[in-house]
Order: sequence, then structure tokens, then C-alpha cells
Amino acid sequence: MSSLPNTLLLTLTITASLNAAVIIQPTNATASSVFDGQTLAVSSVNGDGMFVGGVADDSLIETGDAISGSALTTASREGSDGGSTGYNWHSVVGVLIPTITFDLGAAYNLTGFHLWNHNQNPLGSNNLTNRGIRNVNLFGSPDNITFSSLGTLSNLTQAPGTNAYTGESYALAASNVQFIRFGVTANHGSNDVTGISEIRFEGLAVPEPGSAALLALGLASLLTFSRKRR
Repeated sequence: MSSLPNTLLLTLTITASLNAAVIIQPTNATASSVFDGQTLAVSSVNGDGMFVGGVADDSLIETGDAISGSALTTASREGSDGGSTGYNWHSVVGVLIPTITFDLGAAYNLTGFHLWNHNQNPLGSNNLTNRGIRNVNLFGSPDNITFSSLGTLSNLTQAPGTNAYTGESYALAASNVQFIRFGVTANHGSNDVTGISEIRFEGLAVPEPGSAALLALGLASLLTFSRKRR
């Protein structure tokens, strides 16, 4: 029996990897409004909003982790500790509809995102979860210069203000984007600030030109191999 050529085997491996959706941890975030040096936009992507037992924790939700498994939905996460410790991004007092832009670090074809909304509830007696985002306009860009509309989302879930909060997943279709912008149009009723605890995206990496070329070569090899077996 003829065996598959090495080029084809490598191509099949690359194809499988290109089709495997992964968690995407943004490398940076910037916002139109930041309350102070401890509530920076980057706190929404670097683990600060996953404050657990006194330590910012993003160990289970890094770029490349598989979507299936405990990385997102079954891991208990506190977001701002559900209390007064830890820091997550929120705006300056009076700025209720800020924008926040996430840098994914590379180009991706997105399928969704997982949001831990503003989960601050200091000592269980001062529930500030109404600061979380409720309605947003979504935009995508390959270069952080030209942004295209990706639609709107309404009635995003308000965080419960508890330490077992695991966040929610939402669909988001976007092709060949590195930057995602949330234009907040409403929070959950706060009249002072707006913010979130943490966010991750889900999708597929856009193949590098070399990978695309190898894929084309592999497909040509498959056609040749198929013809030789006839």
C-alpha cells in the first residue's frame, strides 16, 4: 500500500491546527477613560480582574488553551476578588459610555468572547456590579486605524458579585482582526463609572503566508497521490 507523502502529512497537521479554535488572551488594552493608575484598561486582560486569594490569576486562560475543558466555564473566578482587593478597569467618575480597545497580538478569525463583567462587591455589603457593561457597539480592525462595525450586543449579563463567578460567553464573528473595540452605550444602572473585570476571545489564528503556501502544496500533493493510486 502506498503511504502518504511527507508533505501531505505535514499539511494535514497544519490544517488541523489552523482549524482548532483556541482561547485568545489579548496582549494589551487601552481605553478612552481610566479612573486611576490602578484601574488601567490592561487590567481587563492581564489577570488583575481574576484576583484570587490575593493574586492575579490568568493561568488557566492564556492564549492557545483549548476552548473545551475547564479553561473558561468551570474555573471559579472572582473578578476583583468579589471584594475590595484586586483591580479591574473602570472609567473616570461621570464617564458612563467609554470605549475600550483590545489588542489580540496577532490576526485572528474570531468566533466569540468570554466576559467577566464588573464583579466588585466590597465585603459583600456594597454591590457595585451595576458598573458592568450592558450594551455595546462592536468594531474590528487589522491595524488599529481603520475599524469596521461588527454589530451590537444588548443586555450583557450583570455579574453576581460573588467569588464563584465564571462569566459568560457571547458569539462574535470577525475575520482577520487584531484589534477589537467595545463602544459602551449603557451600563447596568451605575451613575458613577463603567467597567469590566476580565475578557478573553475565542477563534482561529489567521495562517501565515508560509503556512498558506504549504497548505496549497499539500493539496496539490494530495491530488497527485490520488491520481497515482487509480
